[in-house]
Amino acid sequence: LFIFGSKTKKRPFRLAVGRTFDHQLLDMEEMHVSNYMPASQFKAEAPRLGSKPLVIFQGDGFNSVPDLQHARSLLLDVFRGSQAKAVALDGLDHVVVFTAVEDPDEAGSHIICFRHYRMVFKRTGTKLP
Repeated sequence: LFIFGSKTKKRPFRLAVGRTFDHQLLDMEEMHVSNYMPASQFKAEAPRLGSKPLVIFQGDGFNSVPDLQHARSLLLDVFRGSQAKAVALDGLDHVVVFTAVEDPDEAGSHIICFRHYRMVFKRTGTKLP
């Protein structure tokens, strides 16, 4: 699994995500990055070391468009980590959300919006969250 970011005159702000096996490239997606905002612009505290994110994919395109299905598979491999048998609520401290929307400028193409949220649990009067 690899992620490679590059910026050239011909292809500005590109992110390549791919899989390799036995030193061979299995598959790869190249994405254009726009409207990037670094984490330093936000006042939220960083996720705890070793915590796993909750990963959400929104939009019909992730189930019906082959290119988005492939991108979903790659992105899930990047953010998933190892499979958990149980979830401790106090271990959930951040959410990664991918939203697929149609590009208004190009018919048939899609935009994947990536957002990262910090979760804060507040006490309620019940035992269930």
